[in-house]
Amino acid sequence: MQKDIKELRIEMKSFYKDIRSPIFCKVLDVDVYFNADGIFHLRYDGARKKRPIKEEYSKLSLLPLVIPVIKSTKEVARDTRIIGSKEIKYWALTMPVGKSNIMIKVILRKIDGGRVHFFSVMRLRNRKQKTPTLS
Repeated sequence: MQKDIKELRIEMKSFYKDIRSPIFCKVLDVDVYFNADGIFHLRYDGARKKRPIKEEYSKLSLLPLVIPVIKSTKEVARDTRIIGSKEIKYWALTMPVGKSNIMIKVILRKIDGGRVHFFSVMRLRNRKQKTPTLS
């Protein structure tokens, strides 16, 4: 039976809080931190508006699969954007994971000289996609 969104939020908030941060990302050769930005972004979009329940549920449900991707992926795409006076670097890590071998994308972010941190996760619908992208 599927959990309701309130139960899932509570469970995943606890899961997120218990992550022993940082997690080493071999492909980038960096430590990845789990801060408040990551869990917030799973519930709210870039404009700080609540995500649709279905999208939020999907992102929260994928959270336990994030650590294996960070530790083991071999596929990465990079992007750098300048927003105002800040340089923001993004990395998209993709890998099939879980019992169903679903393809997920994990987004990591670094703002200016800060730490690399978990930013988002999503399921990729097209399993044939070979090269990860940030969009």
